[in-house]
Amino acid sequence: MGCKAKDKDSLHDGDLHHAATHFEGGRVPFWCWSHPNGSMLIRMSPLRLDTPHLDQEIRMLKIIQASHPYEKNPLTLDLNATCPSIKDIQSSFQKIRELCVPGAKTTGQTFSRSKSVVRRRSVDYSKCSSATLMGIFQMETLKEFWNSDPRWLSSVEATKWLQYVRACLSTAAYVATTIAHEQKSVVLKEFTGRDFSCIISSLVQLMLDPYARTQMGFQSLVQREWVIAGHPFLTRCGHICPSDGQESPVFLLFLDCVFQLMEQFPDVFEFTDTYLITLWDSTHIGVFGTFIFNNEKQRVQTCMRGEDGKTIKLPTVWAWTLQYKMEDLALFNNPLYVAKHDVSDNFISSNTIGFEDSTQLGCNPGVYRNSMHLSEQTAAMFEDYAKMKRTFSLQPGRKKRAGNSGASRQVFEVPETQLELIVPRISGPYIKLWMRSYLRWIPSIHIVGGGLPTQYQQQCKVVDEIQQLRDQVDQLQSNSPSRVEKRRSRFFFSCDNERDGMHGADVVSSAFPFTTSDLAFIGGDRRSFIGTPLALFLRGQSLLEADTSALEGLDD
Repeated sequence: MGCKAKDKDSLHDGDLHHAATHFEGGRVPFWCWSHPNGSMLIRMSPLRLDTPHLDQEIRMLKIIQASHPYEKNPLTLDLNATCPSIKDIQSSFQKIRELCVPGAKTTGQTFSRSKSVVRRRSVDYSKCSSATLMGIFQMETLKEFWNSDPRWLSSVEATKWLQYVRACLSTAAYVATTIAHEQKSVVLKEFTGRDFSCIISSLVQLMLDPYARTQMGFQSLVQREWVIAGHPFLTRCGHICPSDGQESPVFLLFLDCVFQLMEQFPDVFEFTDTYLITLWDSTHIGVFGTFIFNNEKQRVQTCMRGEDGKTIKLPTVWAWTLQYKMEDLALFNNPLYVAKHDVSDNFISSNTIGFEDSTQLGCNPGVYRNSMHLSEQTAAMFEDYAKMKRTFSLQPGRKKRAGNSGASRQVFEVPETQLELIVPRISGPYIKLWMRSYLRWIPSIHIVGGGLPTQYQQQCKVVDEIQQLRDQVDQLQSNSPSRVEKRRSRFFFSCDNERDGMHGADVVSSAFPFTTSDLAFIGGDRRSFIGTPLALFLRGQSLLEADTSALEGLDD
């Protein structure tokens, strides 16, 4: 928006600064994404109620129209009319939490109910420890959960959570088809411009752009449309304290919508719902600087307020190796996507992303703002992603010389994709409760040797065996030496016999890998967590100065 559409309809930086004073929060229309047909996705806030310059919005829309190759009038969509309110989302979430998580009430209510149960059983309350009271309460809540089983579906529908998921998917599908089929630009208008516009713009890009469905593309999408665009994570997640009714799991609603897309189109996403659940859990880990600020200004002020004039560098959540071992990160890989897309044949040199090697894992406020030199956070994100791909046998990017300075930089090439519109069905039976995310806290309902994780296990083994056979055929057809390097699977479950003893079908439950029983099969007493730099941080050592070699002794 800061460039000229035509000579007669030019827009300069000074014009944007002047126009910003007339829009709510100073959020003038800004570009999000462009379709190859020339249509654009734009986000904006409405004009302030006290502004006398009503022509500012009209001028901006004319600039958007002039930027279209066919000069079509853009479609302006008021999200305040099509999407639920923040309070509606919070109320619905509280109902779904109480329904799916036994004991999801306040501590006072918990022990109050526990005391009443103890009295009914003629037990001396003074002799009961806190653990005993909690155990009694959990037993009572589990009974209530099973008593609600006959009316389970109606109870879920009564929370209206699935209704709000349908509303977001329906709005995003309408916008996506307008851009792709009608070839019109769409302007998403929201009062704050930082909540539901984040959801809709992200879902539209997921429906239209295959690159957004890759793990690297999805991380870039969240960083761009949520973090940099100023979604108030600090307020919505209630990281510090209750925020006067402003708490609301807007980001969880978005992840649930993505899960619905993955359910209906299982082979178009490179990642699994394990990745989505892990991402949601990471929003509540306060050591990462990605999801603990309300906006970019707050992030800059906080990170520049270090002692002795030093910049505070918070690690990025996208550096997954800080939390998990490489073997566990294989759970993020979708075998159906790998089976559909031959990754090794889809790397091109015309569309590349470069970064300078960096050992710092900082949450740099200038992320994504300088296209010539990516920030340390972005470098860490690409470096971690590339490490995962190298570990799990994906073709790594080729090292090249970039720029005229002669400095050696590593360039990782992005797979070539063609735009493919996916439109979800939103009627009743197609929108499902995200069972593995919401019901993982109730071990008694988990199915041992069943559920979607068991299907995922078999898919991994089949695809891994196919790739192993293809590698053997390529080895026989090539003139390479007879000595074959040891192959490492990119999947958590492989066709190798040596891993079947640990990850057999009889040890995987329907909540894998998010239950205590499942953790026993991937490292016993949470060794998967202990063997990470995050464990050293909790022992008092800085993440940025952690010597990962010291972690090796923790696994013994």
